[in-house]
Amino acid sequence: MKSKNGFTLIEILAVLSVLALVAILIMPAFLSAFSGARSTLRKFDKDALIDAGRMYLTDLDTGDKEYIYDENVALNDLNGHNYKKGDRLTMYDFRTYVIRRDGIDVNAKTLVNEGYYDKRCKYKGEIVDGKPLEKDQNCHVPENCTLHLKIDYDMDNGYYVTKGYTVEIKSGCEK
Repeated sequence: MKSKNGFTLIEILAVLSVLALVAILIMPAFLSAFSGARSTLRKFDKDALIDAGRMYLTDLDTGDKEYIYDENVALNDLNGHNYKKGDRLTMYDFRTYVIRRDGIDVNAKTLVNEGYYDKRCKYKGEIVDGKPLEKDQNCHVPENCTLHLKIDYDMDNGYYVTKGYTVEIKSGCEK
């Protein structure tokens, strides 16, 4: 009686064919799962970014953070005050400014730098360990990702009273 010490080429090819067929059949399911996970992460990033924008606007509106006017055109007669680039707006003047303009735009880099969104994120060009970064590190959204922040309000005896905040993604947020 002759003993068999291994597999024949035909047996190995048969097993490999069956494994390849199984892989082909289950690959779409794996790709679908990975795609679903990716879209869940994008939704999480989007929600976190919107929450960061809302916190930033809340802090500006309540006076916990100062708003520095950054436009080149002077802002005249805002509640009796005049502002130029670099001036700090009072809390109520900021609220009036945002409401009259129907909101302000803020980019992701501002939210990161102010500590409202993903503190691990460092954008290209920032100085880390004494050298400018060659590319973004740990950033889920591009620095030019822009949010539009609005104050929802009521009028009470001629004064704006905050009811809440609306934050929408405006542009540049897809990576």
